[in-house]
Amino acid sequence: MKIKPDTIIEYGLIFLIIFTPLAFGSVHIWAYTIVEVIVLFLLLTWLFSNLTHDPSGAKGQASGVTPHTSRLTLPFFLFSGLIIFQMVPLPATVIKHLSPNTYELYQQTLENGKGARSQAPKVTPDAPRITDLLPAPFSPPPDFSSLDVMPRSSFSELSSALLAPRPLSIYGHATKTEFLKFFVYIAVFFLITTTMTNARQIRKMVLTIIFTGTGVAFLALCQMLSKSDTIYGFWQSQYKIGSYGGPFINANHLAGYLEMVTLLALGFLVSREKPGNLPMTKDWKQRFSMLESWLAKNILLIFIIVFMASALFISVSRGGIISFVFSLGLFSLLLGWQKVNKGKRKIILLISGLIFICVLWMGVGSVITKFATLSNPTTALGGRLQVWKDTGHLSRDFRLFGVGLGNFQTIYPKYKTIPTTAFWEHAHNDYVEMLADIGWVGFILFFCGIFILLFSVMKKWKDRRDPFVVGITLGGCTGALAILCHSVVEFNLHIPANAFLLFVILGLCVVAVTLKKSEEEFSLLPVRSAFLSHKIKIKTALSIGKALVVVFLLAVVMKDYLAYRFFINYQSLSRAVNPANLIDTANPGPLKRAIFFDSGNAQYHYELGNYYARKMSEDWKQGTWELIQGRWVFMSRENTQFYGLKALKAYEDAVHFSPANAWYHFCLEWIINELQRLSKYSENPMPSNKLLDAKIEFSRALMLDPNNTSIQNYLKSAGNSKP
Repeated sequence: MKIKPDTIIEYGLIFLIIFTPLAFGSVHIWAYTIVEVIVLFLLLTWLFSNLTHDPSGAKGQASGVTPHTSRLTLPFFLFSGLIIFQMVPLPATVIKHLSPNTYELYQQTLENGKGARSQAPKVTPDAPRITDLLPAPFSPPPDFSSLDVMPRSSFSELSSALLAPRPLSIYGHATKTEFLKFFVYIAVFFLITTTMTNARQIRKMVLTIIFTGTGVAFLALCQMLSKSDTIYGFWQSQYKIGSYGGPFINANHLAGYLEMVTLLALGFLVSREKPGNLPMTKDWKQRFSMLESWLAKNILLIFIIVFMASALFISVSRGGIISFVFSLGLFSLLLGWQKVNKGKRKIILLISGLIFICVLWMGVGSVITKFATLSNPTTALGGRLQVWKDTGHLSRDFRLFGVGLGNFQTIYPKYKTIPTTAFWEHAHNDYVEMLADIGWVGFILFFCGIFILLFSVMKKWKDRRDPFVVGITLGGCTGALAILCHSVVEFNLHIPANAFLLFVILGLCVVAVTLKKSEEEFSLLPVRSAFLSHKIKIKTALSIGKALVVVFLLAVVMKDYLAYRFFINYQSLSRAVNPANLIDTANPGPLKRAIFFDSGNAQYHYELGNYYARKMSEDWKQGTWELIQGRWVFMSRENTQFYGLKALKAYEDAVHFSPANAWYHFCLEWIINELQRLSKYSENPMPSNKLLDAKIEFSRALMLDPNNTSIQNYLKSAGNSKP
């Protein structure tokens, strides 16, 4: 039996709806790689089915591509194009005109116009200090007392030497990683709007979302009530220990997921037959009988809605609870907008009452305690206000195109004024962070695209009267609005499971609102296929071109994941050889293979530099002092300088790919200083092409992360060690 392409796509999406939240929110690289591979495969399936499709017959409607959906997806495709543009190397003069501060940042962090192009790992105070890995210096550290740290205001005074072609993104690898995620979300939206053609398909997707949400809520409640510090009873995250939210690492992200699912489930309940025309029936027995009949048919769905909402409240996510209550009120208000559905607002009242009773029964004390902190907004937000203010300064410096999608954590330490050693990977405000990452151009394309889509859907919704269309569309739109509101104080759109579900729901809303009821089932309103006006040959060529692009993206995803596996293998070997975190002698072969497959990942080069620095330290310790012609000379082992130069090259590559990372500059400064000391006290002079200035790299590190305690402590120890 031949399986239709649309069936493959449908069941592939159903699998991902179940997989994304249960795989710990899909925040780990293995999880979102699976999502990316499956979605790209489904996109290829659609493209090949479109190639073999008859564009001239009635079958043209099955493709689902309409002028209406094309207009709605246009902002998202333009957004994808902008992110690609951020990664394209541009001449220095072009960068200078498009983003002057990006040009100046390159001038400030790169020497002699050397290039940079990738992602930066976290610069945390807890990161191992390279200086701790080497023996005590034989001479005082260099004098940093006269060091001139380059302030932000000195940008205009820097050398105007032309840089090599550079991308607008300050770390291309981070942008590439995030681009692939957002491309997949947009592809899912596109697949739903082009393959979902009837109510049966929509109902199947909605029920999958609801039952998956029920499972997530069940896990969360079991975990919260048992006070377990593991997920699934055995697993602990590398990002956080304890206080999980079901399969999600952060309870706030659990709330973001449940607020979407709960409102969609409420819309599905409203879409079902109403409990009789109760107000027109005077006989209370008849009214009670009809209500009893309606409850019997919907009791399971009502229980599920109350259950998920209760889990949301027990998560004590203030942003999630407020967003849900606001969206629930909006749901009721909009439902009453249509006279034919005014009576259904009693369902909302019933559900709200049951949720209130259930939360009281489970214990409302923790919720009240959490909300009591709002009396002091500064304390309640936990530093978020200052982070948003700092990010605002960042956005003003890169206002048009941003610093590159996914680069907030790379550049934020330069702007951080909050007095804490905590590392801020996200701004805890998706709007502020996206503005910093993609500038006003990308911000308008992405968020205005979403809100215009919601407005367009609701504009069509107000003229619809079919219960199925009204319920699904209203539930989906209010659920999407809930997470968009929640994103003001969280980074839900950077959690793959939540962002994936948002675009699934947006796609379902677009399809649902354009359904009409025929004699047998719902079908898409008849519209002329956008492809019918094109010649077959042109359409075929375009489809082949698109398929090649998808294959290329699929290869990139697989290549990067293979590199990651080699990197993990290297780390495992290092721990096996060196469980006590001493000098490791693991073979760097897996790490070099990781660099071969993903050369733009700065972290891999940084780890290779660490490997050679440790080898240099190991050889250095075995060196001896000898008196030669009345002068003490340090007789280093044969490979000491060799390993040092290898470490220098690796750290230079890390800076090359991620020039805004302070820690890489600090490590580069350190290895330059050690090589210069080795050259000074031994008979191995530094190669002439390696005569670099350690002070410059140290000043860059301080400029990029002035509040980094490890760098500050190194500066203090250098000052205290002066004779």
